[in-house]
Amino acid sequence: MRHEERESKSNRFLVLPVPYEKTDITDTEDGSPNIPPQLGILPLRDVVVYPHMVSPLLVARKPSVKLIEDANHGSGLIALVAQRTQDAEYPHPEDLFKVGTVAKVMKVLQFPNNVMQIYVHAIARIRLVEFVESDAPYLVAGIEILNDRGMESDTELEALSRSVEDLLGKITTISEEVPDDLTVMARDMDPSATADMIAM
Repeated sequence: MRHEERESKSNRFLVLPVPYEKTDITDTEDGSPNIPPQLGILPLRDVVVYPHMVSPLLVARKPSVKLIEDANHGSGLIALVAQRTQDAEYPHPEDLFKVGTVAKVMKVLQFPNNVMQIYVHAIARIRLVEFVESDAPYLVAGIEILNDRGMESDTELEALSRSVEDLLGKITTISEEVPDDLTVMARDMDPSATADMIAM
């Protein structure tokens, strides 16, 4: 299999829910991450990275490699957006979903043949507003942060959270692929992060 065919498909051995640390990037006054209005896009094939997750990705396509290089010389932030199909080797805007995540590149490992393995920490869910013209070889788009919708009451939220935790506990008892520790981790996470972890 060619490197280009492997991009973002393998090495899923590390998928962890990790709280966003304010020390990672400069924050706004309200404590939210200071995310620029436009970001370069890393198209993902056969994988979705949810907020709060740390995940490894293989990067081999030349525009994507350039994106990571530019990110390392800047804020380290990129947009992770899944492709609608795996067949698009160099996807156009219409080949991408409109919702993804903004992530910080935490570590880069360089392999032969200009292939990289990167570790990203997804910070927040975003929507692509519009694609912008750029001299860069990769896609760049204006983004907006998608905040979690508030529940009607704390009582409703607590009831749903307990229900999800109970279901997760049942899953861990019947599936050997789901570690028991996930149930313990879910108890200490906010409901949004728990939902994203289960979706993984």
